[in-house]
Amino acid sequence: MGRRLLRYFLIGLVLLLLGGLWAFSFFFFNPFEGAYEYSLASLIPREIDFYAAKNRLARDFEPFPSLAFQGEFEASPAGKAILDLGLRERLTSWQIADTLTELDLLLAQLPVRVDPLGVFGGEALAVAGHFAGPRVADAHWAVYGRTNWIGKLAVELVAGDWIDLTPQGLTVKPCEHEGKALGVEISGGQLPRPVFLARIQDVVIVATQRELLAAAEALEATRGQDSLDRSAKYTDNVVRTATPGDELELYVDQRALAENLRLAGTWPDARSNDLATALVARLFQLGALRELIGTLDFAQVVSLDFVGELSSNVLSPFQTRLYDVRGFDRSQMLEVAKLVPADAGLFAYLHADIGDLLRELRSALLAIDPAAISNLEDFVRQAWNMDLDAFIDDIDGALRDRVAVFVREYDYPAETGENVPPHDDTPVFAWAVILWGDKPKVDAIRSVVKRDDVVAMLRIQGATPGSGGLWESTLQGGAHVDEYWNVLVPGTGQIATMDMPGREPYLVISNENRLLGQVFKIYTTGRSDEGQMRLAEQGAFQNWVSAGLPSANLALWFAPRAIAATSRRIAARQASESGADTIDWNVERPRIEREVLSRNFPGENWGRVSAQNRDSYEMLVQQEIDRFQTRYLDQNLPQLRAESERWLEAWSAITYSFFELATDRKRLRLHGRVGLGFDAKP
Repeated sequence: MGRRLLRYFLIGLVLLLLGGLWAFSFFFFNPFEGAYEYSLASLIPREIDFYAAKNRLARDFEPFPSLAFQGEFEASPAGKAILDLGLRERLTSWQIADTLTELDLLLAQLPVRVDPLGVFGGEALAVAGHFAGPRVADAHWAVYGRTNWIGKLAVELVAGDWIDLTPQGLTVKPCEHEGKALGVEISGGQLPRPVFLARIQDVVIVATQRELLAAAEALEATRGQDSLDRSAKYTDNVVRTATPGDELELYVDQRALAENLRLAGTWPDARSNDLATALVARLFQLGALRELIGTLDFAQVVSLDFVGELSSNVLSPFQTRLYDVRGFDRSQMLEVAKLVPADAGLFAYLHADIGDLLRELRSALLAIDPAAISNLEDFVRQAWNMDLDAFIDDIDGALRDRVAVFVREYDYPAETGENVPPHDDTPVFAWAVILWGDKPKVDAIRSVVKRDDVVAMLRIQGATPGSGGLWESTLQGGAHVDEYWNVLVPGTGQIATMDMPGREPYLVISNENRLLGQVFKIYTTGRSDEGQMRLAEQGAFQNWVSAGLPSANLALWFAPRAIAATSRRIAARQASESGADTIDWNVERPRIEREVLSRNFPGENWGRVSAQNRDSYEMLVQQEIDRFQTRYLDQNLPQLRAESERWLEAWSAITYSFFELATDRKRLRLHGRVGLGFDAKP
């Protein structure tokens, strides 16, 4: 009897479980259904304006919404500096904290504790859509996120009208497209516009357009046949790094962005009065970029790999020639880096036509300071008996189409004795430019510089009036050095050049002759007298070059910590010299003039001071202006210096960084690695 009852009980239990499973599957979803087996990008149409996706998102938070590195970042001097430079205020203006508090209060009302990332997007999250107006907020978008069983159940409870949302002012109704059920439409409440909700296996989709839901359903049926995931721009350019699937994938159609947000295609501004901005504008224009796609990997080292497709028909003739210049390979880059000390804070190597670069520089400077170009043309005409165009042609013919430059700390002890270049106390970096020259042609140009009349025009002179400022020497090993002393050269009072034999004929130009000796020693022996090694043998540089692009047109190494001391000296000087520039003299000068009049010349009218009082009046005004400026600087210089210090501290978050750019008239390929260090101690 007991066995029969047990059997009946087990049969009933099985029937109950099967019935419950059937009921759950009928009303909600099949609990045994598998996950969507393709990437989220396979549910996104290929013709979209923007896209971003990240896998394993839950690992980036400890716990949500605190970022995994947030504590270390906020405790570090560099992190504090970055926050103080405006990031804290920007985050506050976004009201992220208030929104997350409201979300937490809402989730606390549920019968079980819910982790937002665990329910939606913790494994994979993507957003894609179309720009639709002059504001980013006007865009039509869809969010795609992988969810767990709680997320699936939540969607089905909302879609099946099991949850009453009317107390929140929300209305839920079925969503169809061409007669096919897609999901539900939710409107009302605090929603600025209706949103559409659907689920494809473990992928939940929230969209502002039903067409995006319909596209996802259609792509799921064809296994992503016409999706972004199968497009050439995605498969060719989304790079998988050492941690596959952990990258942030990004895509933007720059033309659609510019058209909808009404962005100027002429950026940077080629008409800018800032020479650096004007030069960059001639090298690159945002309007030439059609679309950008690539990945960011936020591992211990930030990795970035992006490709920008260009509209070749809008490139200037100079840009077309520049982008088509043949690049350099890894071995060539490492060879150049043998001339560079490993403690360099900046190193750049570029393949470009020297003549083209000089002509663009002249064009930019002509628009900003025509008098400077006129004076240069007069000097070239007197010294070389040719016009500036012909002189640029001569320089172009004397140099190969490549240039490298590096910057290091200026840590050289002050020279003593009588025979020292005359110089000012301006803090500067020690820098060097590396060129590849045709020695006979370079010597022909240099011979003119050494002529007595040209020496006088260039104000080249020695330590005492009337003494010579030209010096020649030969280093042990055969390198020839020429020094040109000129007190107008900031900080060092000299320009030195070195003709150096090596794998190729090098011409090195520097603002410090002692640096040239280091360069020659490092290149020929691998170590300087001070024990410095080559940048080519520095661990991070060597590894990143080896793992970088097979060919590039521009390479950049940046290690701000290596030049921190000189950077601080320069920043302090600039703050002191430019502090008065922050005074609004259009306001302060008239105020001072009126005060001087009322106190010292009661019968005079402002702007119409009599001739007999004018000299006294102007002298008193200038005295008051000087006093005001002194008081202003005393009050504001500490703040200006603190602002400079914050910027330098923020830059110190970068330990080393390395970027490469490969170009042609159809595309730009950017590859980069950035090492970050948020140390708790300075």
